[in-house]
Amino acid sequence: MKIKMNQAIVGLNGKQIELLEKKLNLGDVCAEALVNNHPDEKGVAGKEKLERFELAIKVYKGKDVELTSEEITLIKKLVAFSYAPLVCGQVWKMIDPKSSDHKD
Repeated sequence: MKIKMNQAIVGLNGKQIELLEKKLNLGDVCAEALVNNHPDEKGVAGKEKLERFELAIKVYKGKDVELTSEEITLIKKLVAFSYAPLVCGQVWKMIDPKSSDHKD
């Protein structure tokens, strides 16, 4: 699936969030989640860390990035570990629009 990584991450006021004088976008958030260590994950092998690093570079540098369903699933999981609902919710909707089609 092709994803536009330059989509803005916005606050509840609808304005793009700025962090350290840089406007936050989807690629920034996904890359950061991919390269972070997550306390809920123990024993991640070096090979998987390398794959995450390479994917982080791809999403950070890319404008329109082709992602596999496995890559989308991984990014969603790691973004959920790393970010609050304000950011996580936007990312999930941007990279997997069907994720908001939940049933109660």
